[in-house]
Amino acid sequence: MRALIKGDERTWNTFHQRYAHRLRAYLKSRWQGPEHHLDDLLQETLLRTVRYLKPHPTEEAFWSWLAVLARSAIADHGRKQSRFHRLLQRFHLEPKITSIPSEEHLTKALAKLDETSQQLLRWKYHEGHSVCEIANNLSLSEKAVEGRLTRARHKLRKILRKQHKS
Repeated sequence: MRALIKGDERTWNTFHQRYAHRLRAYLKSRWQGPEHHLDDLLQETLLRTVRYLKPHPTEEAFWSWLAVLARSAIADHGRKQSRFHRLLQRFHLEPKITSIPSEEHLTKALAKLDETSQQLLRWKYHEGHSVCEIANNLSLSEKAVEGRLTRARHKLRKILRKQHKS
């Protein structure tokens, strides 16, 4: 455990060989969404393992801790999906957009935005940061961030309307 905490690569490889398959099976048993998300969930669980690693008295305690990290990754992923779905719903409520855009259409529309608008929308709706967190990150007031988010959503809405007409 100490070698893993220190970042020893050989120890990490041993850890990965021992636990990655088991963690993936655990995630698969708990995840109710599309199977292609399992690799992302596993990656997130492994990243959390590295970030929060601490010694555990027994193998069982360590596995229990890994299971908590896996369940947290699932819950966070579900929240991200929920926020993304709310963003799609928001555009569905727009009078000129009569159907909910697909993830593919939204991704294409986002790509047409300037980098700043893309980043703001990604932080807010994909990563789930609050306006306050974004404001602190950019050294701006919350009001300035709210204004930028409003403009970014407006630009995105215009692009989605154009796509919808085509």
